[in-house]
Amino acid sequence: MEANVVATPENAEINDLSDVKRKMQFTGTVVKTTLAGALVDIGLEMPGVVHISQLQKDPVNRVEDVIQVGQAVEVWVRRVEPRRDRLELTMIEPLPLEWREL
Repeated sequence: MEANVVATPENAEINDLSDVKRKMQFTGTVVKTTLAGALVDIGLEMPGVVHISQLQKDPVNRVEDVIQVGQAVEVWVRRVEPRRDRLELTMIEPLPLEWREL
C-alpha cells in the first residue's frame, strides 16, 4: 500500500510526470474551469485535469459552484499516462485499500 505523500514545489523527488504515482496527494491551484471540469496546477510542467464528476461525491451542476479560478485545492492522482502527457486528478479522497491491492 502506498503512502499518501503531500508533494510541494520544494519536494525535489517529483520532477516530471514519470515520478507521479496513483493516489499521491498534491496541493494545487485551479488555473481554468470549463463545462467538463477544471485544470489544476500542481507544480509540474503541465496542469492536471479534474473531471466534473470528480469534484465532490455529490452531483455537481456547475463547476463554478464548487471551485473558483485561483483557489487552492487538495487533489489526488487518479490516473497517470506519461507517454501521452496526461494527468487525471480527483478531489475525492481515494480509499486507502482497493480490491486489486488485496
